[in-house]
Amino acid sequence: MDGLRTLAASEFEAVSGGDTRFDDSIHHFGFIQVQLKDEQVTINLAGDISKNELDLKMAARASSVGGGSSSPELNLVRIRIKDPFPFYIEKGLFLQIFETLQLDPYILHLILQNSYGFHQFPATQPLTNGQVVFSYFLSTIMYMLAWSFNPVTMETRAILMTRIANGITTCHEIERYFNRILSVHANHVYAPTFLSLTAGTQLVHFLDEYILDRLQVIREVEAHTGHGDIMAIRDKISANEITKFSRDTGRVLAVLANIRRHLLISKAVIEHVSKMLDSKRLTKLSVSSRNLHDKHKELLMDVVSMLDTQVTWNESYVAYLLERAKVQIAVLQSLLANEGVSQSMSLANKSIKLTSVSALIAQRAAEDSSAMKTIAIMTMLFLPGTFFAALFALPLLKWDESNVIQKKFWMYWAFTLPATVLVFIVWKVLTGNGREMVQSHHLHRGPASSIRRFSLLSPRA
Repeated sequence: MDGLRTLAASEFEAVSGGDTRFDDSIHHFGFIQVQLKDEQVTINLAGDISKNELDLKMAARASSVGGGSSSPELNLVRIRIKDPFPFYIEKGLFLQIFETLQLDPYILHLILQNSYGFHQFPATQPLTNGQVVFSYFLSTIMYMLAWSFNPVTMETRAILMTRIANGITTCHEIERYFNRILSVHANHVYAPTFLSLTAGTQLVHFLDEYILDRLQVIREVEAHTGHGDIMAIRDKISANEITKFSRDTGRVLAVLANIRRHLLISKAVIEHVSKMLDSKRLTKLSVSSRNLHDKHKELLMDVVSMLDTQVTWNESYVAYLLERAKVQIAVLQSLLANEGVSQSMSLANKSIKLTSVSALIAQRAAEDSSAMKTIAIMTMLFLPGTFFAALFALPLLKWDESNVIQKKFWMYWAFTLPATVLVFIVWKVLTGNGREMVQSHHLHRGPASSIRRFSLLSPRA
């Protein structure tokens, strides 16, 4: 264990030095003190101290001989962190507080890695006065909490590192609720489990509220999809709504997995408190501390039992919510697929309508083409006659004489009729040859292109 402690301390020094993991712009820090003397609790929750006072406030208290006159006390300094960094405190000052609290050095590794969970460390080597100190570390989505407990002086010294933003609630709300629970359990300040009980209670209550928020999201999705415990008549949901509900339900799954992890943490904390209620584990406590423990043991057992029951039922409830969320994910995927099919069918119907319109246009174009063909034929019919009428500008009809038709009128027809026939013959020949050329082109291109395609697909010899 000593090797791990040395490694953790050197790792913290190497990685943290010279980077932005510490912000020394804050010069005042929250300070909480709880004292129990003659069964009277004194609580100071509103104190702020400067960084120059920290070392004095957090220093270990000198004990009297045998520890008989020692009174239980908690001294806690509060700093804030941006998950996971920076720490809003000077690096040297943080390490100074860490050493003053006589915390196990391996906690530095847990802090550096932003490790979640609850850890209890073996007692440190006896100090010069023969006393030992126990170290504890708790890390959750709300804060990191590290503390030490001296069983002889019944003194708890702690550093609370509140996460500024966790996406759920503010650091101010977390700190206020922590102070409330601390005040409720203040008469147990003599116990090594005092902060374990405080933090465990807050975590269980926080998870209750967190679970309720996820339940509301699941119910909203069920009400819109019509699949689940909540049956409601709603309009058909659109593709955009399906996408939104899928995103919300996916987040619910992630959050419930995080809640399940925190339930394990709360369970570990409660089990620790429960084990410490066993008198066999209190041999290192002072006589006065054991007396206080025996006096309040039944009350503590009731609290622990209630919290343990909450955690047990929350575990099953989270599993139930996970199944409901997974069902909604499957339903939303099905709805999204159906929406895609509906859109495809709509596009197909539009394509059919477009094809019908195109056919109608083609029919009308064919009719127009036939009319134009008729006009062209009529034009070709009268064009030679008109041409030659203009060519033979000499009068062939004399309306003012008895013989209107002159002797050479036959020449007009002799030229007009053959020319007209010739025009039609030339038109027929030209249009006929054009069609034959197109057919011949397709006839020769088809097999050749097929052979080329086949040769491209065939493996080379």
